Amino acid sequence: MPHVLPWGLSRMEPFPASGPLPQQRLILDPVSQIPTRLGPDGLPVPATSKHRKSNTGTETNTTTGDRKDGPDQGHDQDSDTD
Repeated sequence: MPHVLPWGLSRMEPFPASGPLPQQRLILDPVSQIPTRLGPDGLPVPATSKHRKSNTGTETNTTTGDRKDGPDQGHDQDSDTD
């Protein structure tokens, strides 16, 4: 039987070239416990991006069946979080 690569491996590419990252140092604020990044010159490095959290969800009520003691009620939930 010939050796066959899995489909996913046949689609892989090499990682892009990367360079060295600029040196940074973290200073922790003792009161707020929030770190500040300092660059090689000792000045704060501005934040280039922030993680944004999103949360979307829906909830629907459901009623099923014709039981003698009343309908069977419930609810469905759907949530999507980043």
